[in-house]
Amino acid sequence: MHHHETELTALQGSGCLIGSRGESAVATLFDELRKRHVIEAEQLHRLGAEVPSARLSRARLYLDDEKREAAMASSRKYLETHIEWLGLGEGSRALQLEDLCARVALQHFTAVDVEDLELPEEARRSCDRFTNDGVAEQFLLDSGRSVFILAGEELNFVTDMESCCVSREEDPLAVERLQTEFEQRLVAALTRALGGKPAKAMVQSISRAMSQSGMANMERACKGPQIVVSGGEQKLRYELVGIGLNTWEVRASMWKGCFEDFVVVEDRDIDCENPSGKVTVLRCSPKSQISRRSTIRFELHGGSVHADVCSFTDETRILDTCEKPMVINTRGTSLAFQRSWGTTLFQRARSMVQLLTSRHEVFRCVLCRRRARGMAAATVAQSARLRVLPGMAIVPSESRGTADDDLEGAMRAPLRGVPAQV
Repeated sequence: MHHHETELTALQGSGCLIGSRGESAVATLFDELRKRHVIEAEQLHRLGAEVPSARLSRARLYLDDEKREAAMASSRKYLETHIEWLGLGEGSRALQLEDLCARVALQHFTAVDVEDLELPEEARRSCDRFTNDGVAEQFLLDSGRSVFILAGEELNFVTDMESCCVSREEDPLAVERLQTEFEQRLVAALTRALGGKPAKAMVQSISRAMSQSGMANMERACKGPQIVVSGGEQKLRYELVGIGLNTWEVRASMWKGCFEDFVVVEDRDIDCENPSGKVTVLRCSPKSQISRRSTIRFELHGGSVHADVCSFTDETRILDTCEKPMVINTRGTSLAFQRSWGTTLFQRARSMVQLLTSRHEVFRCVLCRRRARGMAAATVAQSARLRVLPGMAIVPSESRGTADDDLEGAMRAPLRGVPAQV
């Protein structure tokens, strides 16, 4: 075996039974991923589209039987180290199956990202880019809209702007200079928190996890349709804690609330022939909220990084305008509002209907789905008579990072030009 064992290979199962719940969680995840990539491959073939190498490499992970079985073995090994979640340990209480599936999914996506660091560029499954020191570019792009706690030191760009009495609207050049200085301090603090002279692979793994790229993995791990909110408030927080020799934990949290409109992007199948039900704009109570938290442990072994998802919770509570829970079905449509809101859209937003039925612009097209999050707010704004919430950010459709070919993930958009909210 190669001297540097890859993440997935190092985690391959030893044959220890994980019970029917564990097997169900693993089988469900990889069966869904395989089916999704089969559909995607068929669509790309019909369209005659040029496929980026990263997308092809990711597809092979699920379409190649040997590679998929190896990844499934890794997931089983992961569950073997957390048998308390399966209710198999003495005095342990099993997780709900949905929560168990989410942790298995997040572990798999994180392990793939870590394994990518040791693969040649042409074999990688993502398009993440890093500085010469190993800092993820997405980490820097997101620095202005997140709160960082690095070895007990808090860094908050919004607080820095307030203390300097500057704003993007009044003095964008001053804010740009301030942000450049903040990024430099952030990288220096990250280096100190990782021991002063950290391994490049560790810097890459942790800086990527502490960015929108890591948040996208959390979103992909959640079951159900993708929900993209318009306006409201958002809080992103990343904490880096050293817990032992060459071992650190990234504790990430995301909260969204105070929004009154959202877009549901159905994310279970990709049907290029039938656009109905793929993208739905809905109203909701401002008391609705979405909260996600995760803890991922990173350990350095012989120059290679090992990742272990220790916890992951997803709490999505969407209330209708009467503050009653909304039920979103598997097609991404509100059962309570499907008819009334659908009628409103056709009567009051003809331009949006044309957008959704256009062959080249439709979100359910495999070539355009990666832009769905970034275009969600713009879709609401383009609907001629739909109300645009104050402070709603129109996210640029172009981005840097891994969104370039991440069909299941979230839009990773740069901070530049987007108001930061903490």
